[in-house]
Amino acid sequence: ANRDTHLGDPLFASPELAVSSSLERLELGAYTHASPEECAEWHAHLLARAGLHLTHVSLGAGIPPLPHGVLRLPNVVSARMTSSVSPMLIPSTLASLAQAGAPMQRLDLECFEIDFEDVVDELSLYMESAPEQKCTFVDVRVHISEPEGFGATPHILGDEDSRRLRGLEDACERAGARITVHGATTLSGAVSTAPSRPVPIVMGEQVDKAVGS
Repeated sequence: ANRDTHLGDPLFASPELAVSSSLERLELGAYTHASPEECAEWHAHLLARAGLHLTHVSLGAGIPPLPHGVLRLPNVVSARMTSSVSPMLIPSTLASLAQAGAPMQRLDLECFEIDFEDVVDELSLYMESAPEQKCTFVDVRVHISEPEGFGATPHILGDEDSRRLRGLEDACERAGARITVHGATTLSGAVSTAPSRPVPIVMGEQVDKAVGS
């Protein structure tokens, strides 16, 4: 495989194209002049060609809903979804990874502050169905980042966002996953969690100290 290969080359979708790949790590970007759905389709074509030996994938556009058997990713243990991934594609991306047999242990999900609500809602939607999807996630990490040129000021969560996170925490706990959020804090410096909950949401250094105290 070559770096900077044209993402939308129709040859990737051609059944006549013979591909032999032993790639272990693959980073796919998003093409700014195409829709998120088009870029996601191209991601699926490339992963179908190069998936057998992959252990880590970085996705800039997600994966669309796919029939069973289209993707085979038997060795993918970690994945990264960049902030250019549409939040609406989070459930289908995670479902496609699960259906492809990926023994996922870690997911890093990056997002901008403006998309945080949608990301939490869509991730919660998937996690609610994760037991049926045979989800094997252990660590799910949400990273809130600022657009280029802005300072690294932590996102302060209001009561509504804190409530959303508690709902996501519950969904992850039921799915057997551990959720952590980086780049955010609440007005009190922590997200309130019941003492009986074994999977706390960690909100950066302030909460690390609160949980450890």
